Amino acid sequence: MQNPPFFSFLVLRLVQLSVKYGACSHSAIGFAAYGFFLSGSANDIEGASNYGRLSIRLVEKFQAKEHTAKVHALVYGGIKPWVEILRASLKPLKDAHEIGMRCGDIQYALLCAMQYCSHAYQSGKKLETLESK
Repeated sequence: MQNPPFFSFLVLRLVQLSVKYGACSHSAIGFAAYGFFLSGSANDIEGASNYGRLSIRLVEKFQAKEHTAKVHALVYGGIKPWVEILRASLKPLKDAHEIGMRCGDIQYALLCAMQYCSHAYQSGKKLETLESK
């Protein structure tokens, strides 16, 4: 990120517009990023978890497969590890990787794959079994 304050402004503006005018498929990214900020900077794990769940529901509601990898990377990579065991994030991250690759969101698909490998290893899976997946 070249300009973190500007990115923060964009996320907050997206959340503000979504609250004022209603949610759309892009709102899922804003709510997921806002939740990610809450889990780290503000140390508000409960609020972060709520925004993470909201963003997942929006992706499902709008059938926004093009946003799945981005939202899952933020939620299952940055929010859910604070409130759930790491193994719970494995299937969603693997699914998001596959969806992201099919949709052409290669950057976030690979981020989901990296998070999958990291969470799998940290939760006790052997590296040899990860290589074949």
